Amino acid sequence: MVMEVTERPADRSRVASTFRSKIAPTAADYVFVVHLTSVDNEALRQAERYFMQGYELDFVDLQTWVRDILVTLGSEDRRVFQDEMIDLLSGPDVPRMTKLVWNEALQTVL
Repeated sequence: MVMEVTERPADRSRVASTFRSKIAPTAADYVFVVHLTSVDNEALRQAERYFMQGYELDFVDLQTWVRDILVTLGSEDRRVFQDEMIDLLSGPDVPRMTKLVWNEALQTVL
């Protein structure tokens, strides 16, 4: 299984390109972890066509996926995750905006 976690929109051309370059050569199941609102109807129809050919290509909501993972990890693993994220975000090469967005996202979860 291959999972692509992205905030980029998933349109028909992106699905077709991903199919040609990553899915068809390996016959791997492929999951786009995205904001579902960024998946247009043409992308969904294209994924259905590949499904009818025997390929698995699915879309999962990014925010729900992250929340579900954090909920099922347990408190100790959530603490490890949080510590790792703080270390990563504390680096000098991390843009201020990234830190701000992380803090805002964290507030919505809490």
